[in-house]
Amino acid sequence: MSSFEELKRRCRRYRLKRKIPWLIAIVAMGMGGWYAYEWIMPTSAISSAHSSSIKSASSSRHVSIQSSSSSSSLPKRKKVAKRSQKGCYALRLLYVYDKFWDKIIAYRQKVQKLGFECSIERGRLLSSGDRQLFLVCDPRSSKKALAPSIALAKRHGLDFEVIRHPCVAKKKSVARPKASTKAKKQVKKDIIQAQSVTDVKRLQELFAKRKSYPLAIRIAKIYYQKGVYDKALEWAKIANKLQRDKEEAWILYAQSLYKLGKKEKAKKILRIFLEFRDSVQAKRLLQEWS
Repeated sequence: MSSFEELKRRCRRYRLKRKIPWLIAIVAMGMGGWYAYEWIMPTSAISSAHSSSIKSASSSRHVSIQSSSSSSSLPKRKKVAKRSQKGCYALRLLYVYDKFWDKIIAYRQKVQKLGFECSIERGRLLSSGDRQLFLVCDPRSSKKALAPSIALAKRHGLDFEVIRHPCVAKKKSVARPKASTKAKKQVKKDIIQAQSVTDVKRLQELFAKRKSYPLAIRIAKIYYQKGVYDKALEWAKIANKLQRDKEEAWILYAQSLYKLGKKEKAKKILRIFLEFRDSVQAKRLLQEWS
C-alpha cells in the first residue's frame, strides 16, 4: 500500500510540474494584455477627443477674452458678435488645449500678418481637465466666398480644415452675467481672510481647503515682497489660472520673471495681456524695461 500511495504522490507532482509552464504562459499573456491596454487607452482617448471636437466645432460658441469664474475660462472681449442661424464656412488653422494658450496667441498673430482675420474659439472641457481651443479664420457665407482664403492658406503652406461655422451678424454689447449672492459673499470672505492673515503657511492651508484667487494672489504678493521670486512666480501663475482676466496676476507674474532674469519672457507676457486688456501699468512696465 505504501508503494502505491508513493506512486500516486509522484504522479500528482509530475502532473503539477507539467502544468507550471502553462500557468506561467497564461500569467505572462495577462500581464502583456494589461500593459497593452494601459499603453493604448490614453492614445485612443486623445484621438477620440480630437475627432469629437471636429464634429462639435460647428456648434461651438464664439470665444470671448474675458474670464468667467471657472479656472479654465479665457479672458473675454467686451463685445461679442451675435450670430444668425444660417450656416457659413470658415478655416480652422489650429487646434490645441488651453494650457498652450501662448502658442495659439503667437500663431494667431503670425497668420493675421499674412492677411487672415482670426478668432480663438473655445471647445468643450475634456475629462482630463483640458479645454479645447480652435483658431478659426475668415468666416464666409459660402465655400465660393471662402476660396481666396483657402488659396492664401495653400500659398503659405498652412495646415487647415474647412468647417461649418455660425454666420456673424451685427455686433452688440453684452452685459456681464451677475454673480450670485452666495458667490459674492464667498469672494468677499476670501478677500478679508487674505488681507488679515500675513503668515504664508497659514494662507497656504486656507488655500488647500478652498482654492480662490484672493488667497493665491495674496501668497504671491508676500513671496514677492520677501524677494522669493520663484515662489511668487509659481503663485501668480496659480492665481492667473483661477481668474485669467485679473490684471494683478499678469503683472505680478511678469515682474517675477523679470526679477529672475527672464526679461524677454516678462515683456512677452505683458504684450500678450495687452492683446485683450488696456493696462496702464503693463504699458508703464514695458516702457521701463525697454
